[in-house]
Amino acid sequence: MKHYIESSFVFFLTFLLGVSLLGEISFAMEETDALVSEEVIYADSEYDTDDSEYGQGGLVVTGEKSSYIRPGEESASIFCKHQWKVIKTKRSTALEKGWRLYRCTKCGTQKKTAIAKLKPYIRLSRTKMTMQEGDRSSALKVSSMQKGDKLKAFTSSNTQVVTVNRRNGVLKARKKGKAVITVRLASGKTAECKVIVK
Repeated sequence: MKHYIESSFVFFLTFLLGVSLLGEISFAMEETDALVSEEVIYADSEYDTDDSEYGQGGLVVTGEKSSYIRPGEESASIFCKHQWKVIKTKRSTALEKGWRLYRCTKCGTQKKTAIAKLKPYIRLSRTKMTMQEGDRSSALKVSSMQKGDKLKAFTSSNTQVVTVNRRNGVLKARKKGKAVITVRLASGKTAECKVIVK
C-alpha cells in the first residue's frame, strides 16, 4: 500500500512538471511571434514616396505602433551609411553666405552645409588726382569689386578743399590744398584717392 501511494505521488509530480513545461513552451512561442512582427519595412508600403522634397521614405513597424519616417530624421538615418550627392547650390557673395544641399543616394536623407562669404575687394579708376581750383571731375570710379558687393558712399577728408557727391563720386575743387577721398562699399571694404588742388 505504501509503495502504491509513493508511485502515485511521483506520477502526480511528473504530471504537474509536464504541464508547467508546456506552458513555458507556449509562452516562448508567443514571444517569438511577437518579436518576428517587429521589423522595418522600406519601399513596400503605401507610405513610400519618391518626390523631390523628401526622396525615398518608409514605414517603421514596431509591435502595434508605426510611424512614417521622412528622410533627414535621425531615426531614418541610423539604417544607412550615407553616400552624399550635391543636388543644389547657392553661391556665396561678399554680403551673403551660400549653401550646398546634399541628398543621400541610398535613403534620400538631406543635409545642408554653409559656404563662407566671398572676401571683399575694391579697385578704383584713380588713386591720385590733380585738379585746378574750381574744376569738376567725374574721373573717380569704382572699377571693380567682389560679386554681390555695392557702393555705399564717397566721402572727403577736407570739404573746404574738395567736395564729393556721396552717390556718384563727382568731385569739385574749391580751393588749393590736399584732400583724401574715401570710397566705402556695403561690405565695409574701403579704398582711397589722394587729390591735390592747385
